[in-house]
Amino acid sequence: MTSLIHTPSSSTSAIKAIRILSNILAFSVLVLIFAGALVKSHDAGLSVPDWPTTYGYNMFLFPWERWVDGIFYEHGHRLLASGVGFLTLILTICIFRYESRRFVKQLSAIALASVIIQGILGGLTVRYGLPHQISIAHGLLAQTLLLMAVTIAYAQSEEWSHGEPPSESLIRRSRLYIVMIVGAIYIQLILGAIVRHTGAGLASPDFPTLGGTWFPVPFSAVVTGSNTLRANLGLPPLPEGLIALHCLHRAWGLITVILITVTTTFVRREYTPTAPISRSMSVLVAIVVLQFILGATTVVLGREPLITSFHVATGALLLGCSFLVALRTSVSSFFSATSPTGSRS
Repeated sequence: MTSLIHTPSSSTSAIKAIRILSNILAFSVLVLIFAGALVKSHDAGLSVPDWPTTYGYNMFLFPWERWVDGIFYEHGHRLLASGVGFLTLILTICIFRYESRRFVKQLSAIALASVIIQGILGGLTVRYGLPHQISIAHGLLAQTLLLMAVTIAYAQSEEWSHGEPPSESLIRRSRLYIVMIVGAIYIQLILGAIVRHTGAGLASPDFPTLGGTWFPVPFSAVVTGSNTLRANLGLPPLPEGLIALHCLHRAWGLITVILITVTTTFVRREYTPTAPISRSMSVLVAIVVLQFILGATTVVLGREPLITSFHVATGALLLGCSFLVALRTSVSSFFSATSPTGSRS
């Protein structure tokens, strides 16, 4: 584990400032993802039809009294994104000034470039009328930026500084499972972004059934049942592909829940309940249960904007927390202060 070493010119106050700024950035990106979800949930993406201006105004000078309806969500999202960009710039400058580790400097520079690209993608979604491809890329880049912010913040922690790399095979197996969880969650977020931006969020408007059936076999019955239910709700029919995408999103979500549950069971069997890894996995279980409930509620309530937005934000929170756990598996003290309870390595 590389120790936290700074240049001789760095000061304790500067190091603390970087630590605080990096944590604020990670939290701000999560808030920004929630704000972006509110824009989509309220179909407010084109409420401000010009970019980078806002109805011809400099976006920072747009009158308060005109922040109404969808403009509130879209314009507020733009201002918040600008704030995240400025915070990333300040953090990057501080890191290049006081941080000696090359990878932290490189990661902060990549994060800054990502924020700039993110802003451009946001502008292009407006300029080109919310094309699916750009909107999906815009959302996924935000999730990736969150992972970079989490990494930068964790790199400033005492745990990163003083931990020793693990060597036991049992620890390596735990780390593999957790990396698999991160991958599964990221895939689920990709599927969710596609579902969200292609209008497949209510492709099957019932839960826990799919088109009135418990098992999607034959799939034609799911398609027929889903479109019948949609018609009853006054919604237009959807093609088989979008309904299949919706079903895949649900199925992969279930796989992710199972993977987290199995990993947590393994961790609790092998490590003491007070071990940091045991507590962290319990937190992941709590978040994934909340996410499952929000996903079900999103369908049952017909994509109610606030619930839907919290579903998106909680997915990002789950990704960020699981990635943090994956980072922490490089620190042996994260597993247990003593040996595992039942090592079979």
